[in-house]
Amino acid sequence: MANSVPGTITYVAQSNTETIIPVSSGTILPAAGAYSITATFTPTSPTDYAKSTASTVVNVTKAGVTETLASSAAQASAGASITLTDTVVSNTTGTPTGSVSFLAGSLALGTSTISSTGIATITTTNLPAGTSSITAIYTGDSNFNSDTATAISVSIGSPSIALAVGQPAMTITVGTTGMETLTVTPQLGYTGDVSFSCGSLPVGVTCSFSPSIGAISGAPLQSALIVTTAAPSTASVQTRPGAGMMAVGAAASLASILLIWLPGRRKRTSWAMLLLIAGISAFSIGCGGSSSAKTTPVTGPTASTLALASSATKIANGGTATFTAALTGTNAASATGSIAFYDGGTQIGQANIASGSAQLTLNSLSVGIHTITASYSGDTLNLPRDHIDVRRRRRKYRSH
Repeated sequence: MANSVPGTITYVAQSNTETIIPVSSGTILPAAGAYSITATFTPTSPTDYAKSTASTVVNVTKAGVTETLASSAAQASAGASITLTDTVVSNTTGTPTGSVSFLAGSLALGTSTISSTGIATITTTNLPAGTSSITAIYTGDSNFNSDTATAISVSIGSPSIALAVGQPAMTITVGTTGMETLTVTPQLGYTGDVSFSCGSLPVGVTCSFSPSIGAISGAPLQSALIVTTAAPSTASVQTRPGAGMMAVGAAASLASILLIWLPGRRKRTSWAMLLLIAGISAFSIGCGGSSSAKTTPVTGPTASTLALASSATKIANGGTATFTAALTGTNAASATGSIAFYDGGTQIGQANIASGSAQLTLNSLSVGIHTITASYSGDTLNLPRDHIDVRRRRRKYRSH
């Protein structure tokens, strides 16, 4: 068994620059590089034991860093002062030294020396218009590798506002009130007053804002849009006896907001708003005729009349007659769908609408007098014309 030898051991590190550094447990070498570590044993009794040494090479590599880049503002007006701060932290021990360069894309904004706390800062007014990708590049030092911070975006432009609606659609029933919240958010440092108003409104529709004017200074501004619709009026329609041609008498008229359909039914529609102008579109209201006098509430968004004509009032047995049904009204020219033709209560044909009218040609009418009616099924812009309601148009034709 080997016996321990009394004595002392000392250690030194020698770098490639020939600098000799005494070391012990916990010693931090001054820089990255290759070091020759030498251990020297000095015996307590030099007469019994000889002094000896041993060495090894240790390679010290540079440590990594973590960078955090921040801007004093994400948006600013042209010429505004923006402060950029890059914090450089060691991934191991020690504090990085050196400098940081700041860039907007390829445009150099400036260079700053890292402080004792690892922070580099510049203030600039030279950011270009638009959105810039800002980066910070740490040059590194003898102990720490170079590094590039994750880019951030900064937008430079003219001050403005952004208008947002609380929900994309609002439903209002005839004779009731609806409310929507508008939010105005300042952009690029905008400050000042904002006023709210409505554009042209249809008859029977009113609008107000609360508040109607407000000041913006950093924080968003909200205002409540209140839309009120009047209760529906009525219209009476009546036919002239005899010839089958129908006259329409309007006792009252009603303009309704785009959001309103028939009583008890609702329709959703998207709001269209440009900055601070709340525009509300409307459909015109119409009514058809009837085979008997009656009073009917008129609450539909659009209406039109349906006229029926024939190529002949009398035809020979087996002869051909062409029936033309034509819509007239605000949206008649753009009507879609089809018109059905009836002989009494029996459907005898159907034709698609083109430019507001449809035609049906027949040679199969039996001998006798025929009461021909037409019925329109309606679409999103035109009310339907059911063949048993007051809106049908009649013509009588005889075949023999």
